[in-house]
Amino acid sequence: MLTYGDTPRIELQDWRFRLFGRVGRERVLTREELAALPKVERASDIHCVTRWSRLDSRWEGVPAKELVRLAEPIASARFVMVHGYGDYSTNLPLAALLDDRALFAFKHEGASCPGWEFWDLP
Repeated sequence: MLTYGDTPRIELQDWRFRLFGRVGRERVLTREELAALPKVERASDIHCVTRWSRLDSRWEGVPAKELVRLAEPIASARFVMVHGYGDYSTNLPLAALLDDRALFAFKHEGASCPGWEFWDLP
């Protein structure tokens, strides 16, 4: 697996998904709350900058639009900063998260992504 650094290990009771910044409603979701949100499956092609591609990859997760809706970004918000455990961060235009194809994915090809095994909550 190609990844940025080691996959952090977080105690599940401590795990949180935080929506904050230029929003009308800050939210902190537990794993149960995130897993209870609507889920969708999407197929997409991946083209990596290292010159490889993977066609028709199947993904499952929460539509990014759903999380944006929960946060209620203020009218002047134009960009999103995404932070992850392990000091990873990236930024992107808010419009990218509003695209119907955008997904916070937790499964790939039917299997939980590493670190996201909690996705299949009982």
